[in-house]
Amino acid sequence: MNGQIASDDHDVISDDPCLKCRCSEGKMICSKKACPVLQCSTNRQQHPTGECCPRCKGTRALMAIKKTCTLQTSFFSDGAYFSIDKCTNCTCQNETSICTRHSCPILDCAPEWQKPVPGSCCKKCIMPEEVRTQCYYKGTLYEASRKAT
Repeated sequence: MNGQIASDDHDVISDDPCLKCRCSEGKMICSKKACPVLQCSTNRQQHPTGECCPRCKGTRALMAIKKTCTLQTSFFSDGAYFSIDKCTNCTCQNETSICTRHSCPILDCAPEWQKPVPGSCCKKCIMPEEVRTQCYYKGTLYEASRKAT
């Protein structure tokens, strides 16, 4: 993977900091990290280089309102259901925002071929009409072409 050869029970470093891969019994097993829902507004979030998830920058003062939840710049009544983006659904329970985030599948194409799907929070592989690949095996160059699906 990415020019790396991994032996059993060893991690492989990916270009994507959210992707963690490990060689296990001759197979590459990958999982994608889901980032936590941040309480700060998007303009107060920073995405450190080389890290998967954004962080809140600075501090903020909260205005306490009974029987409500505060998430980013909004207030929600206790028992309310709400979405903060296409992938994240939340509920306000006992003055606490409880959110679940949809996990997207790991794609087997390069990041430049990953495009958003309208109406979905996940991306899919969008490739040109024909893709050519080359590989060397025991000193011989093999070239394959296939129609993208």
